[in-house]
Parts: sequence; C-alpha cells; structure tokens
Amino acid sequence: MSAVQWRSLSSRLGSGLDGGPVGLVWREPVPAALEQPLRLWVHHTLTGTSFQTPSGPRRGIYRQWYEVATDRLALRMNIVPPFGGTGWPQHFAYGTDLVMLLDVVDAILDLMPPDVNTRDKEGAEIERHDQLQQLLDDVQSVLRVRADGRGLERRADLMAEAAFEAAVEGAEAASWAGSADGHLRAAWGCVHALRPDPEKAYGEAIKAVEAAAQGIVEPNNHKATLGTMRGTLRANRDRFSLVIPGPDGRGNVEPLIECISLLWEGQSSRHGSSRKTRPETLEEATMAVHLAVMLVQWFTSGAVRALTQ
Repeated sequence: MSAVQWRSLSSRLGSGLDGGPVGLVWREPVPAALEQPLRLWVHHTLTGTSFQTPSGPRRGIYRQWYEVATDRLALRMNIVPPFGGTGWPQHFAYGTDLVMLLDVVDAILDLMPPDVNTRDKEGAEIERHDQLQQLLDDVQSVLRVRADGRGLERRADLMAEAAFEAAVEGAEAASWAGSADGHLRAAWGCVHALRPDPEKAYGEAIKAVEAAAQGIVEPNNHKATLGTMRGTLRANRDRFSLVIPGPDGRGNVEPLIECISLLWEGQSSRHGSSRKTRPETLEEATMAVHLAVMLVQWFTSGAVRALTQ
C-alpha cells in the first residue's frame, strides 16, 4: 500500500489552482473516475485474468477460488444467478449498482486467498490487494483495504489513528480498565466500516470510557455508569485532579467533567421516551469516538488522579 498519499500540486501549494478545495480531501463513495477501473478489477479477479497462478500445493487453493468464489458471492449477495450461473463475473462486475459493487468488492476481499498476484502494465508482479489499494489511493477514495486484507474500511486521519492505537494499548496495559480496549476497538470499527453503524459506535464509545474510568472514579460501584461517575466528580472535585495543574495549581477536574457531559448528554438514542428519539449521525458518532479515545487515554495513563484523603 502507498506509504505517502499523493496530492495534487495545487493542493500541496495551498493555492487551490485546480478549483478544488485546498488540502487533501477524501472522495466518496465511488468517484466517477474509479467506477470503471473498479468494475474491471472485479471482473479480472473473478475470472483469473492476469493471475500468476502458483505451482505446487498452493495451486489447488487458486483452483478452488475460481470454482467457488462466484457461487459464494451469489449467496452472500442473495442474488439468483443469471444465465444459469455462467455469467456471474460479468454480472458482478457490470450488472450491479455502485452500492452493491462496493459490497461485492468487500466480499471478494474476504473470500480471496492471500498473496494473489497479477501483473501491472509494465509486466511487474503486484498483489491483487495492492492493485486495488493503488486505485483507491490514486483517486483519493475515502475507502481503503483493511490492514488484514479481508475487506474495505473508511480511512482515518493518521494522527487520529495513532491516538486510537495508543489509547487501546494503554487500556490493555491498565489492570483496572476492564474491557475498555474491546469497546474502543468496536466503536472505532463501527465508524470506519464500509457500512458505518453510528448508533452502535456511540454506545461503544461510552462503554469504553465507563470501563476505563470506573476503577478510578467509583471503584466500589460495579453498576457505575458515565452518568453516576460524572455526579461523583461533581460532588467531590477536591478528591480528584488532572496532571495539568492549571491556573490555580490544583489540577481542576472541571474540563474532564465537561468532556464527560458532552459525551454522555450527546447520545440522543440512549433511552426510550415518550418523546421521539433519533439515531446518532455519523458525524456525531465520529466525534464521540474521538472524545472517547482521549478520555480512555486520560484515565489509563494517570492524567486523571484520585487523591488520597
């Protein structure tokens, strides 16, 4: 996969000379220039066009791929085979709308054996996964191939991704953080999935913070929620501090309380009510997940301290 994302000259110069926005902006869902190359990738992958089939024991793996891939895709897509099944590759590549096309690509990645090679225009070998990633990079698609190669996901800002990984590592290492790392991974996955689930992402973000904070804020309350912990912080400000001392030198926890309130009160679908509720938007859930990353890191790194009395 590309180590450095290409940007147009006008974008690099910050001039917007091409009439587009200044800076790198991801395009979605399938930019016009990507549709035909993506359909061609599907067709070539399902027909074995340009595949470099290995010899020896692995040859059987690829033969099996050719024989069963389209049938398994048909089951996953819940589609009745056209032309008695003989036209599957053509149908998946060119008979699908853009929404289904992305599902087809995602499913192919999950089914495809690793290290499937093809050849580029210069004759050099290139992995089929890398060929797809190159297409996505060149068109600056918001999608990318997952690190494990088993599907598509939405890109994240590199700095945000680094912060997420650091928070997960911190949660794994903190003995009191319980399942914070698992909830944080689930929340992150829900907002960056091919088909995001904002409502679940928001709920998992809250659970991640609850798991990381409970051992510090309410260690004896195993039914603690983010709401009860916020109440404890409000009622006992002098029993907790932040590592940044602030103007009064006391490490006032008010900024922490405000962040918790923003996350807790922003979940519009949390409870049933006589008033209609609505699911969280992707933008709301993404902000909630980023806020949870920060809060989990605070609670697991010692940035939030419970003072001895």
